[in-house]
Amino acid sequence: MGLAKVMSGAVIYPNCKLGEDVFIGHNTILRDGTVVGAGSYIGSLVMCEGRTTIGERCGINAQCHLTRGMTIGDEVFLGPGVITSNDKRMLFRRKGHGQNLMGPTVQRGARIGAGAMLMPGVVVGENAVVGAYSVVTKDVVARTVVMGNPARLAKHDTVPEEECL
Repeated sequence: MGLAKVMSGAVIYPNCKLGEDVFIGHNTILRDGTVVGAGSYIGSLVMCEGRTTIGERCGINAQCHLTRGMTIGDEVFLGPGVITSNDKRMLFRRKGHGQNLMGPTVQRGARIGAGAMLMPGVVVGENAVVGAYSVVTKDVVARTVVMGNPARLAKHDTVPEEECL
C-alpha cells in the first residue's frame, strides 16, 4: 500500500479523497469533494473545480481544467490542456446561476487528445478516442474515434480491439 505523493504548490481542499499511489503534480488544485482513485496520475497545473470523481489508474496530464461535477472512469487518459465545461447557459450573475450544471462524463478507457474541449453533459463512451483540439458537443459512442470542431466520426471510426481495455 503506497501513500499519495503531492508535489510542492499543490492545494487540496477539505473533503477530498486520494487513493493509494496517487501522484499530484506541482501547483495543481483539487477543490472540495474531489475523489481520485488509486494509481492515478494528475500532472502539474491541473485545476479541478471540485465534486469530481476520477477513477483508478487515470492519466490526467498538465494544464487540464476539470469542471465541477465531472465523472471520469477508470483508466482514462486526458492529454495536456483538455478543457471541460458544465454550464450550457452561462448564467453568471443572472437568475438560475449555478442551477442545472452538468459536467461531462468520460467512461472507462477513453482517451482525450491534447487541447480537446468537452462541452456540458456530454458522455464519452468506453474506449472512445477524441482527437487533439476537438470540440465535443455531442455524446461519443463507445469505441469510436472522433475529431474536429465540432467533433465528428473520423475516417477510421472504430478503435481496434487490441487498443481496448
